[in-house]
Amino acid sequence: MKYWLALLLHFPLLGNAAVILQYHHVSDHTPQITSISPKKFREHMAYLKYEKFQVIALPEMLDALKKNKPLPSKAVAITFDDGYKNVFENARPILNEYQFPYTVFVNPLMVENKHGSAMTWGQLKTLQDEGVTIANHSQHHDYMVRQERQDSTQYFSKEILVAEEALRKHLGTSYRIFAYPYGEFSPKLQQFLSQHHFIGIGQHSGAVGPSTDFTRIPRFPASGIYADLNALKTKLKSLAFHLKSKLPEPMVYEKKPKLSIVFQVQDFKTKQLMCFVSGQGAVQPTIEKMGKNQVRLTIQAKSALPMGRSRYNCTAPSMSQPGRFYWFSQPWLVMREPSKTE
Repeated sequence: MKYWLALLLHFPLLGNAAVILQYHHVSDHTPQITSISPKKFREHMAYLKYEKFQVIALPEMLDALKKNKPLPSKAVAITFDDGYKNVFENARPILNEYQFPYTVFVNPLMVENKHGSAMTWGQLKTLQDEGVTIANHSQHHDYMVRQERQDSTQYFSKEILVAEEALRKHLGTSYRIFAYPYGEFSPKLQQFLSQHHFIGIGQHSGAVGPSTDFTRIPRFPASGIYADLNALKTKLKSLAFHLKSKLPEPMVYEKKPKLSIVFQVQDFKTKQLMCFVSGQGAVQPTIEKMGKNQVRLTIQAKSALPMGRSRYNCTAPSMSQPGRFYWFSQPWLVMREPSKTE
């Protein structure tokens, strides 16, 4: 029996992993940081087809992972945030040509107010009739967690539950899948989603697997500086680590936050674990054995992170599937200490 097959039989969850791609604008005339040109977007889709990636609908992918059902090999979901008209005009024809399902996360209030760049309800209904998943991205696209609110439950309700009801009213569907604006979330927001039976989708990188926290689903951004196809090829083939510990809270006041997580060691060698800090490059992790087939990985930034969003990424090459990497990302939102009042 081949070595890789023996590994897959010994660790059956190795193959139960998937990747979610995140796009915003598909246009030559929008902010470069959140855009991909129609030409380059077509190149991405052509690569998925040529390499026989299995593009599946996001709800189908998440349902399979929740129920621990097997996923197709090289499963990928395609998502768009903000519901821009250029997605309807430029991405839709390409996706229809390749017959790829996809998800669009929208802000219902922007649609209702007829924001110039947003799709109309009519366009969203056309997408839905074509099999597209239309899901929740909050009412206003606010920075939802950057300030402490006494009425956070009421605020989250207005932003998320009211938006979900608008989707139900105009489109007749409610998937209860919520994409965090700017990818930012907090324990309070995660708890709110759990209490109201929502799945939370972020913007930090990494593959999705059976041990993924469903209030912090990772996606690989594929626009702007992340649109390079050569870099995306590696990400598309990534695998999910099997996590055995609770993940740190993403909101921190410490400018050099410490990441400490426990992995199930299965299809990779611990000496090949590599970690990277946003803007600082590679950082050597500390590895501690935690018993049979488990290790604790600890890393910390070498210098202070800037205010706002940063990430720690950790990877390790698969032994059974050459060319594929296990990939985990910890998002950080570095905040200023709240002022103390008498």
